Amino acid sequence: MGVKVSETKAEMTMATARVMANSRNSRPTTSPMNSSGMSTAMSEKVSEMMVKPICAAPLSAARSGGSPASM
Repeated sequence: MGVKVSETKAEMTMATARVMANSRNSRPTTSPMNSSGMSTAMSEKVSEMMVKPICAAPLSAARSGGSPASM
């Protein structure tokens, strides 16, 4: 009976060690991102050009004081 208990503990210890080793090997890594540079400046300029026409209609409606049709 005592032999069986010690074998179970040894198997559990080995299984735990394997799980820890696998989790350390499979962690995702990310590359550092630059927040400045030519590409960043161009992407900000493009997004600025795309956002302005979209926001003009709600802004003019808000200035005129109109209310939604559901009210």
